[in-house]
Amino acid sequence: MSIIQLLARKISDLPRLLELATATILLPAIVLLVTVDVGIRSAGAGSLSWSHELLGLLLLVFFLMGLPYCAQRNDLIRVDLFVRFFPTGVMVWIHRLSNLLSASIGGLLSYQAAVTGQDMFTYNDGMVTLPVPLWPFAYSVAILAAVWSIDQLRLIFTPSSNL
Repeated sequence: MSIIQLLARKISDLPRLLELATATILLPAIVLLVTVDVGIRSAGAGSLSWSHELLGLLLLVFFLMGLPYCAQRNDLIRVDLFVRFFPTGVMVWIHRLSNLLSASIGGLLSYQAAVTGQDMFTYNDGMVTLPVPLWPFAYSVAILAAVWSIDQLRLIFTPSSNL
C-alpha cells in the first residue's frame, strides 16, 4: 500500500472518530449543562450566568465535529430535485464541484479561525462571565474546518463509481 493510500485512509477515518467523540463526550456535556441550568432556574436559586456563553461555544464545536462525517456520508441537506434527471457524468461533475466549494469554504473558515485565534491569544481575549480564554475554541474551529476541507478535497478524487 502506498503512502498516499495510507494517508487517504487515515484521513477518511478521522471524521468517524470526531463524530464518535461528539456523540460520546460533547453531546452528554451539552445535555448535562442545559439540565443543570434548567434545574437551578426551576428551583428559583438563580441561574448559571456563564452557561449561555459556554453552551454557544460547545454547540459550535459540536456542529463542526460532526460536519466532516455527515459530508463524507453525503448526509447533508441536498437540493436534488432536478439532479436525478441529469446524466451520470453531469451528476459526477456536480458532486465534484460541490466538494470543491465545500473545501474552499472550509479552507476560508480554517484560515479566519486561525487568524482570530492568534488575535485572541495576543490580546488575551476571554469569556465575559468566566475566566476562560477563547483562543483554544478558535484554534479548535480552525482544526475542525481544516479536517472538513481536507476530507472534501479527498472526496473530489474518489472514483465516480463510489459516488
